[in-house]
Amino acid sequence: MGLALLVIVWLITFLSTYFFIAKTWWLPAGMSAAAPGIDHQFFVTFILMGVVFVLAQCAGRSTSLALDLHDQWTYMEKTTQWRFTPPTHVVVALATALEQFAAEGGQPARHARYARNCEALVAGMAELGFRPFLDASIQAPIIVTFHAPADTRYSFREFYDRVRDKGFILYPGKLTQVETFRVGCIGAIGPDEMRHAVNAIRDTLSEMGIHQVASPSAARAAA
Repeated sequence: MGLALLVIVWLITFLSTYFFIAKTWWLPAGMSAAAPGIDHQFFVTFILMGVVFVLAQCAGRSTSLALDLHDQWTYMEKTTQWRFTPPTHVVVALATALEQFAAEGGQPARHARYARNCEALVAGMAELGFRPFLDASIQAPIIVTFHAPADTRYSFREFYDRVRDKGFILYPGKLTQVETFRVGCIGAIGPDEMRHAVNAIRDTLSEMGIHQVASPSAARAAA
């Protein structure tokens, strides 16, 4: 039992949202940071511990005073307080986010809104000639990766700066062997905001003189 039954999963951005919003999973122990699925303040880390988490076996094992989960747990059980100055504003923000999550209709409603956001984004980008990196059958409504424009005048740095100046932040592509960029579909936004983002990208393409978004082979395949 003990440590063999301890599972800690660090769920950053996409994963925390996917498990919380798109799926219903149970883990013996889960760790999440910056869970945008509940639209709470970033850099909040919370631990979900199942009955198989044997706290007694964790006593004295931590090499960090601040991150000693056993010490924090036992202190909270005894005093109902944090060991150090509590992050009251962060806790209030998280509590408010959870209230909004419930008021919206919980996981089904939140997932449905993110799905509508994704559909609006992909449809609008398709009109501009952009192709998602992933097939629609496996695309989650969290963040969408698009192939970068094939035009030689395209520069992600300039593209990013111009779209940012219009009020929208893009993400550079990661973990792909071709040039891509990413657009998020999550947060306290709806399809209208996604369409505004598409409009900002359309205007940026015009400003940069980019006319060839898809490669010739991709354009022929789409046709």
